[in-house]
Amino acid sequence: MLYSDDGNEARVYGGGFIERSERGREAEAQLTRLVATAQSA
Repeated sequence: MLYSDDGNEARVYGGGFIERSERGREAEAQLTRLVATAQSA
């Protein structure tokens, strides 16, 4: 969901569901580097 604000007066702008996602080779490599960086910190 996409809200206008975090407060009680927030309005919903939209929402939806992700049916399926696919990651390419480059995206997998970036995720691997990010995880390695986070674990070494």
